[in-house]
Amino acid sequence: MTLALSDNSFRIGYSGGGMKKVSLAEVTQLITPVKVDTLSLPRGSIDDKAWLKGPDLRALLESVPKLKELKLHGWHFYEDFCDGLCPPPTSDPPFSGFPFQDLEFLQLTAVRIRDQERFRNIPVALSPRTMVFNGSIKEEGKSWVQLTEDDEVVNWLRNNVPGFRLVDAKYDAAALKIDQWRL
Repeated sequence: MTLALSDNSFRIGYSGGGMKKVSLAEVTQLITPVKVDTLSLPRGSIDDKAWLKGPDLRALLESVPKLKELKLHGWHFYEDFCDGLCPPPTSDPPFSGFPFQDLEFLQLTAVRIRDQERFRNIPVALSPRTMVFNGSIKEEGKSWVQLTEDDEVVNWLRNNVPGFRLVDAKYDAAALKIDQWRL
C-alpha cells in the first residue's frame, strides 16, 4: 500500500466547519496494522512551518516496519531535525535504528541541508538500496545554494549509498506517484 500523508492528515474537518487536531499517536495507531510499502511525505511550501519534527518523523517511520520506499519532498534538515530523526551514535539512550531492514528506495527531493555532518546519519540509519536526491545547502554565513556533483555531501552520498543518483532541481517528483489514498 502507498500512503501519502500531509499536514492535513493530522486534522479532522467536520461538515459544520469545525476542526479537530489528530495526534501523532492516533495516526500511528491507525497505520501500524496496515502493510505500508511506500510512504510519501511532502512537507508543503517552503514558507510553511514543518508539520513534523525530527522525533515525530522517527515515530511515524517506526510505525511502518514493512516500509520499502520513503519519499520526502521539501524537508529541511537542520541540526535539531536531524538529531531528532536519527540521533547520533553518542545519544543517550542509544538509537537502535528503524524496524524496516530492507528499504529499497529513498527519495529526498527539494531538501534543504543546514548541517551536512548530522544529515549523514540519516542515510546511514535508513540504509536504502537506491537513493534519488536533490536540494540545497547552507554553509555558515552563506546563502542557500543548489547542490552540485562537486559538493562534499553529494560525494559522500555517492560513496556511501548504493544506487545514489543526484537529480536536477526540476526533477518531477510527481512522476513517481501512483494512484493512492490521501489521508
